[in-house]
Amino acid sequence: MKINHGVNPVPLSPSAHQNFIESILLSLVFGLTVLTPFPVQAYIPSTPVKELTLEERAISIAEEYKISTTTLFNILDSEHYGKDWSDGSQNEAVSPTGDYGLCQIHLASWPDITEKQALSPEWCLRWMAGQIERQNEGIYTSCSCVKQVRAFGVKFPVIKTPADLKPNSALGVGVIVLFKYPTSDHMAQITKLATTGFYIREANAIKCLRGTRFIKYNDLFIRGFYSSSLKDSII
Repeated sequence: MKINHGVNPVPLSPSAHQNFIESILLSLVFGLTVLTPFPVQAYIPSTPVKELTLEERAISIAEEYKISTTTLFNILDSEHYGKDWSDGSQNEAVSPTGDYGLCQIHLASWPDITEKQALSPEWCLRWMAGQIERQNEGIYTSCSCVKQVRAFGVKFPVIKTPADLKPNSALGVGVIVLFKYPTSDHMAQITKLATTGFYIREANAIKCLRGTRFIKYNDLFIRGFYSSSLKDSII
């Protein structure tokens, strides 16, 4: 007599067998399982957030305030006299005249600003961007040719624009050269004479940028020269 020790399995049809195999393969590929009612979540490694560089942060803030990135960068470049600020080395700089931090804020002129705020790159960049947004960038010497020439140590009367200063001198080292451009007036200080022209130091010929240039003697935009004395010299 034949003894049956168990239940005979019901053979699967070819299509059912195929579906079973596919379900097993899907569970292996997508981290799912057909053997448990609980879902299994696939592991997705997190991507580390890249920290912005100081230059990238300045660009981001300029875009947020909808101001010119070039103007912001020109001030930063000029207020550090050509030093590289983008590496963070100027974040805690303090000038001999009491200008603090990356943005060189003169705390004596801004008593409501704390030293901690002035030395914070994030805070001061937003403060600077706000000044530019309100068209108040003229607080910076590099954004005013008049303030810059006075900062060079050249004496002249109180004026609002270079157009207010009348020529009174001949060409010479240390004197002010006055320009009349089609859309604006400008002033700079002569630093050196050469065969065909002279060198000047200036600010705001390009907005908020401090620099030097060579000017030919026959430059058509020269309006004249100004000197407070015959002993003016380079400081």
